[in-house]
Amino acid sequence: TVADAAHYVMSVPNVITGPITVSYAGYGDQDSATPTADAAMVGGWTEGSSASVITYDSNPAPQGGQYVGLCFNYSAMDVEPRQQLLQNVVTWLLALETGNCSVSGTVTLQGETNHAGITVEALPGGGSTVTAADGSYSFPGLYAGSYSIRASKQLWSVGSVDVTLEDGQNMTGVDMLLTPVQEMADCSQPALAIPDNDPAGVSDIMNLSLPQATVANVEVYVDVTHTWQGDLLVNLTSPEGTTVVLHNRTGGSDDNILGWYPTELTPAGDLGLFAGEMLSGDWTLFISDNAGADTGTLNEWCLNIEYGGGGPAPALELSTGAVAITLAPDATGSEVVTMTNTVPESVLDYTVQILPTVPMANRSIAGSTLTPDLTEYLPGTTADLVLTVYNASTDAEWLKDIFVTFPAGVTVNSASNFVGGSEDAVWDGTTGEDVIVNWHGETSSGWGVIHGDETAVATINVTFGGGGDLVFDFQLDGDIYGADPHTINDSFTIIGGSSDPFISVSAPNGGEVLWVGDIATISWNGMDYGLVDVELSRDNGASWSSLATAISGESYDWTVTGPVSADCLVRLSDDTGLTDTSEAVFTISQPLTWVTATPVAGSINGGDSSDLELAFDTTSMASDTYTAFVVITHNGSTAQDVIELTLTVSGGGTALVVPTSYELKNNYPNPFNPSTTIEFALPQPGNVSLVVYDIAGRVVNTLVSGNMEAANHSVVWDGRDTGGRQVSSGVYYYRLISDSFKDTRKMMLVK
Repeated sequence: TVADAAHYVMSVPNVITGPITVSYAGYGDQDSATPTADAAMVGGWTEGSSASVITYDSNPAPQGGQYVGLCFNYSAMDVEPRQQLLQNVVTWLLALETGNCSVSGTVTLQGETNHAGITVEALPGGGSTVTAADGSYSFPGLYAGSYSIRASKQLWSVGSVDVTLEDGQNMTGVDMLLTPVQEMADCSQPALAIPDNDPAGVSDIMNLSLPQATVANVEVYVDVTHTWQGDLLVNLTSPEGTTVVLHNRTGGSDDNILGWYPTELTPAGDLGLFAGEMLSGDWTLFISDNAGADTGTLNEWCLNIEYGGGGPAPALELSTGAVAITLAPDATGSEVVTMTNTVPESVLDYTVQILPTVPMANRSIAGSTLTPDLTEYLPGTTADLVLTVYNASTDAEWLKDIFVTFPAGVTVNSASNFVGGSEDAVWDGTTGEDVIVNWHGETSSGWGVIHGDETAVATINVTFGGGGDLVFDFQLDGDIYGADPHTINDSFTIIGGSSDPFISVSAPNGGEVLWVGDIATISWNGMDYGLVDVELSRDNGASWSSLATAISGESYDWTVTGPVSADCLVRLSDDTGLTDTSEAVFTISQPLTWVTATPVAGSINGGDSSDLELAFDTTSMASDTYTAFVVITHNGSTAQDVIELTLTVSGGGTALVVPTSYELKNNYPNPFNPSTTIEFALPQPGNVSLVVYDIAGRVVNTLVSGNMEAANHSVVWDGRDTGGRQVSSGVYYYRLISDSFKDTRKMMLVK
């Protein structure tokens, strides 16, 4: 009979009315079929309530599905309706299902810049896709209904977000952050007697607490003493209520269950069903004996869970991107910036640094070096070659790998690890001639082991063969946290026999930060050079000043002086005409004592806010304008946010310098993100307005409106409109109007 006449299997393209005769003898109760809760009965029988045709569809689309079960001898059906039913079944199974809803977003890997290859699934029935390099994904053509959007990648946590789509809805911003997988293990030894022939069984609960951790993989150890495996049913239930059957009355008369699921024992169910669920809560192991005459004991069970911080990616929102304060000398003051995590059910972890007002390096290993202690060798000798690696990262990228290519004619006999970083980078054991040797160091979370401004040293015992200059290529790899470059490819040369004289800068050679007041060692190496003159440029080589002359040896200790600059170079020259310059710019910076931040680290739950207090102290500071950056590094989607600080020290008996003419200066930086500084000069007091406009001439924000004294003034625009909303990228104009002066200039916000 037809149980559901509206179902496509019974109506498209052929309308099947029934009843249909099935000429077959010998059917019994053992042939009855009942659909599961997620399936449908579309055909039945004239007698009884069991199904003759069962369908399954994993999504809400009615015109197609994934499974049809014909619960009878198909060849015994009448010919014409049999053919019609078969055509309907094939049509339904092959139908393209396209809805009018969609889901899209990004999935990112914490600390990475390439987010390609993450598998994203829309469950149930929405299919799967993989992310692009920027982490973006989309599921077009979904039907209205509820889905679980699940993201996974090997060695990373599993993210999962539940969504409900209304008809025609195109949902965006379903974002997730995956973190490197970690492990936790715990055991329970309940020694519970298993009641004989009692399906109610016994249970033992293990409570795990790791807030915000999500399950990536589960292994279960079971130690059960019992005289008949075939009597036993063993289930594991997660804190979210998912139950997986581990053992389902198999094994017959075998004794005991002992081992790890799934590595040693094969579970009856799928432990992968736990992936993406929250780890914290009660995990319950249930065991029951379902036949008579045998007894046993649940001795012990253990969980080994790989987990990460998967789930919704947190997002940091600041109440302002710029803070400006004016204080008298020898005064104190404070400002508060509110930090908000705008994503529910996420946790934002952050750290706070205050850096001087110089262009901040991206997270990269730019300027990192690998240098040998030998500058020349004798063919046919064996020697210890000492290599020194320096990580010049000024932020948070750490070195993970060091590769050195030993050229033909050089035989590696042995090597040590690179020692001196936060942890050792371990030698891979490679020996021989013309080989590539790797030193690798990685934390349990996947980060490198030689941190920024750290130096590590390895000793390699080598035998030098034939003569000639030897070029050693090397590669330094960071842990891919932040911006390029994450890899440095370079080489060093060891001279064989006699060679032309040369001199080469060793440090500072690019990327370093030297602090005013510290003693910095300027070092070099070379061959047959004379007395060395040392010069410094603070403008990337446009001009030079002398630091020292006629230095013998290989280094000069310099007490660092201002002014600060991010475009510094060192140049060496000797009395024979040899010269060399730093390979890249380095920074001279002024230690910051006039501002502190509280707290310097913390966590913010989704939807909550936390205040960041900035305390200013102008003790012994001269009247001037000072600037700095508050850098907030976090695990949110932007990874880093910056607050620009401007402190104006004014008053205290010190006369202000009054300019002689009106001037509206170019903003800096320009282009900018997220804030920029606008300076202007007023030779006389008066009513002043400073207004920001968009390219259509509409007012975006009024920065100044009122009477101002004759002085040099500075105003920070934080890229927000009058309503406090962050404006979009593009060109903007700022216009200054006073009693007798007007001027307009252009600036660009880039995100």
